[in-house]
Amino acid sequence: MIDVINIEQFSSIVRILFCIIFFNKIYFSIKGFDFHWAHIENIKERKLIYFLLCLSLFFLVLLFVGFLTKFSSVIILLIYFYTFIRSSLFSLEDTYLSSLSIYVALSNNFYFSLDKLLGLNNMIFNSYFFNIQLFPEMIVSIFFSLIFFSSACEKLRSKMWRSGLAVKYFFIHPKFRKVNLEFLGNRKLFSTISGMIVMSSQGLIFFCLFFPSKYGLIVLFSLLVFSLILSIFFLYVGLAEACILLLLTQSCFFVFLWDMSVLEYLLINFNNFSVLEECLLFFTLILSFIFFINQLFPQKYETIVFKNSFFKWIFKLPRIFLGLGRVGVYTEEHLSNPIAFRVFATSKNNRVNELFQLYNDDGTPYLKKVILLPCVFMCIAFKIHDILIELDEKGRLSPSNSKFFDGYIRFLLKEENIDFTKIENITFNINQLNIDEAVKKNIDLNKKMIPLLELKIVSNFNIIIRPLKNKLLNYSSVRKRSERYKM
Repeated sequence: MIDVINIEQFSSIVRILFCIIFFNKIYFSIKGFDFHWAHIENIKERKLIYFLLCLSLFFLVLLFVGFLTKFSSVIILLIYFYTFIRSSLFSLEDTYLSSLSIYVALSNNFYFSLDKLLGLNNMIFNSYFFNIQLFPEMIVSIFFSLIFFSSACEKLRSKMWRSGLAVKYFFIHPKFRKVNLEFLGNRKLFSTISGMIVMSSQGLIFFCLFFPSKYGLIVLFSLLVFSLILSIFFLYVGLAEACILLLLTQSCFFVFLWDMSVLEYLLINFNNFSVLEECLLFFTLILSFIFFINQLFPQKYETIVFKNSFFKWIFKLPRIFLGLGRVGVYTEEHLSNPIAFRVFATSKNNRVNELFQLYNDDGTPYLKKVILLPCVFMCIAFKIHDILIELDEKGRLSPSNSKFFDGYIRFLLKEENIDFTKIENITFNINQLNIDEAVKKNIDLNKKMIPLLELKIVSNFNIIIRPLKNKLLNYSSVRKRSERYKM
């Protein structure tokens, strides 16, 4: 069985691995600053966010070696929550990393550290905060179970998942894969059974908090297998690894509890909680309850509910303070007829340069370039898809999409050290993947990209967009932007 010392050793290893994952995340976020914080117009705030991101890299190095561990981890947590609450992009990767950064800040992870060697782990501002040894593990188990519960709720609302086609969609979808596993997705029995296992596991893990923990290990094992598949065969850098660390953390906690449920552990130890622990617990439970209720709203009532400014802000609180957001991934929102793209800049002397290639023409990732990129970079295609939909429907871009597009173009030109005044035009080549047809009619996916947008940059970096077709997208999409994502 696992004892407290084993969990201290494990949490130290989690701290070290978190630093590696998070350093990669922040480093590339800094590189992509122009689009990642495209909506921030205040120059002072932009400079502050950039400075804080760079500062967090320094503290990550300290945290990696375990020097001033608690101080460094809390600073990293505060910087992350402030900077990414202001980000133009917040993905499932950030939801996982939010929970993981909270765990690293709270857990007793001094076992492998310079602090322990130098005796600094007994300093007031750099010591373990809690009377209850496994309080952080209990908190992160609640967070993580709610994340999967949210995912299960979204899947239950998805026609794609209810029909048993979601896994086939996922394996045929080329945009995030390292290895082609279409042959598995095309096996109806495999797709149906694995889809049911994923949905039931994600839904049940929340209810495992109320039953003997040893039964929850079966559910955690199935989720761990799913996450390992994401990490090995697909391109979910940061997301899959953070998910695996959280699953292993919760598994260790469940093994420690074994015949005891998380709820029972909480109630038994409640009288021994310090004031700090009680405050954190009540704060966590209140926000968790709000998040739980949030998941029960069907989408058809979403617009009505969020017209009320009070409810709108109430339901944002878990996102602001805990990084918890509705997990609507791997549904029609992302899998139905998505797009991949490539961008080319033509200079005034007719020289053509490709700008930061993310995808091949057939929609697969350009692995040579993107193998270490956080998955939020690959999610840029969803934003470009939204822009194309808006141009088709309205003929112009909203201020929100316009700011993001402007920031992304600035990022592309900076990456190639190109002066925009020397550019004649920029062309977006697009491949809209006909996945709906491929899944339902066994038709081959589109393999080619065609030029759909031409941009002209004039003085003061004003972008003039010229669609190259009357209708940019050949296939319909169910993508829509929910009010609860707007910060």
